[in-house]
Amino acid sequence: MARDKTRVKRKDRAQAAEHWYEPGPMWDALRSLAESTSSDEVIMHDEDGSPVTAGQVMASINGDRTLANRFVRAATKAVVATFRKRPPDAAE
Repeated sequence: MARDKTRVKRKDRAQAAEHWYEPGPMWDALRSLAESTSSDEVIMHDEDGSPVTAGQVMASINGDRTLANRFVRAATKAVVATFRKRPPDAAE
């Protein structure tokens, strides 16, 4: 009987980082930012340039997490990219 074996595949650090989005310091920072800000205050802009309020972020954290996940993914990639010698867009 053949057994499944674990296989390791090297990936660029920015793509390999997906597994540590939550829980982690990015989630803690995002929650802290949203909780310490008025719910109707704009705290960031999405990829289309539309304003995102602290209330929307908290609703996402406590709900389906779609918006919060996008922020954490982008922030994680930005941090990881600072450790590389090439521009972050070059890996995508």
